[in-house]
Amino acid sequence: MRLGILFVVLLLVFSCKKDKPFGPQGLEETVSEVDTAVTHFYVTNEGNFTLSNASITDYEIETVTIRQNAFEQANKQALGDVAQSLLVSGNTGYLFINNSNEVIKVSLPSLKEQARMTVQSPRYGLITSTGEFWVTSLNKKDIFVLDTSNLNITKTLVANDWLEELVEADNHIFACNVNQHAVDVYSLEGKQIKSIAVGNQPQSIVVDNKGMVWVLCDGGYNPRDRKLARLMEIDPISLSYTSSYTFKDIENSPARLRYNTTNGMFYFLNRSVYSFTGDFNKEPQEIFKQEGSNFYGLGVDSESGNVIVTDAKDYSKRGRAYVLNSSGSLLYDFETGVIPQDVVVYR
Repeated sequence: MRLGILFVVLLLVFSCKKDKPFGPQGLEETVSEVDTAVTHFYVTNEGNFTLSNASITDYEIETVTIRQNAFEQANKQALGDVAQSLLVSGNTGYLFINNSNEVIKVSLPSLKEQARMTVQSPRYGLITSTGEFWVTSLNKKDIFVLDTSNLNITKTLVANDWLEELVEADNHIFACNVNQHAVDVYSLEGKQIKSIAVGNQPQSIVVDNKGMVWVLCDGGYNPRDRKLARLMEIDPISLSYTSSYTFKDIENSPARLRYNTTNGMFYFLNRSVYSFTGDFNKEPQEIFKQEGSNFYGLGVDSESGNVIVTDAKDYSKRGRAYVLNSSGSLLYDFETGVIPQDVVVYR
C-alpha cells in the first residue's frame, strides 16, 4: 500500500489479464437513462496523470446496471486529468479534478454539469454548517472558499502547508496537515485557532457517532524518516487527542479511514481491508483480502452497512470494486475505470 500510494503521489507532484466477474451479472457498458429511484455507487477513477482519462463509474445497485464514463455520457465531454474526489450534498455533487485545476458542480444522479471553476490542485471539499464550501489544495497552501451556486471563489484562508481531508465537529473545522504532521483547527469564520500534533503524515479524518474526531496517520513514505503509523482520537471540545493506537510494524501504511454510522465501526486499508471497533484495547481485524489485489479506495454505505473497496491493479488497466457486508464477506463486484479511488453512495 505504501509503495502504491507513493507511486501515485509522485506522479501527481512531478508532473491485463481481465478478471472473470462474479456476483450480479448482465452489466451494461452504456445506459441511456439514469434511474432516479435507485441507489448509486459513484466511483471516482483518477485516470493516469496527464492522459486526461479520469472518469466516473456509476453502479446502480437495485437494477444491477453500470455506466462507465458516466460524466462523459451525461455531458459529451471528458472529465479531465486526475479525478481526486466527489462530495455529495443533497442532489448536488462537486467533483475535484486535481491536475486539471477544476471544481465541477453536477446534478445527481445524472451527473449533468451545472458549473465549473478553476481552483489550483483541488483535493477535498466540505460544506460547513454555515453553508460555506471549503476546498483544500495539493500545491497551494490555502483553503479556497467557494460559492456553492456558481463556484466563484469568495475568499481564501491561509494554511501553512498541504491540507487533505477535513471534517466539522463542535463548530470547528479539522483539517489534515500532511507535511506538518498535525491536524489544523479552524473556526467556522475561517480563523486558524490551533494545530494539534499527531502522528506522521495524517491524510484521512472522520467523525464518529459521539462527535469525536479520528485521524489516521500513515507514518510517512520515506524509509529514512518514517514512523510507526497511528490512529488517533481527538476531543473536539478540548482540542487535544485523547487516545491512540500505534501500529506494530514499520511497514504498515494504513489509509482511507472510513466510519460506518450504522454499526459504529471504523474501516481502513492496510494491503487488506481492516475493521476497528474504536476500543484501543482491541486490535484491528483483517476482514477481507484478495491475493494479487492492489486495494486503493474505500467507501461505506452506512444505510446498508456495506463496505466498498477498489482495486487499482497496475494503475493502467481498468480496476475493480468489491462490495462487502459489514463483516467483510464478499457480496458482488464490478468493473471500474482506471485507478478507482473515491467511492460515494447516493440515494
